[in-house]
Amino acid sequence: MKIPKTLLTILPIFWPNLPPISLACLKTYLDQKNISVDIIDFNILFFNKVDKKLKKEWKISCNV
Repeated sequence: MKIPKTLLTILPIFWPNLPPISLACLKTYLDQKNISVDIIDFNILFFNKVDKKLKKEWKISCNV
């Protein structure tokens, strides 16, 4: 039986200055089990598209 490819994501709002280490660890583990995995960091994709004011609010909301 073929296992379908798995997609792991991180969604906003999450602290933008830290990479999604937990997803990288999970991907490494699944790769070792021959489970194909991709990661998409939607948090940083969206963060890079917003204006400076929203970026400031984004970072503040992650510190609460």
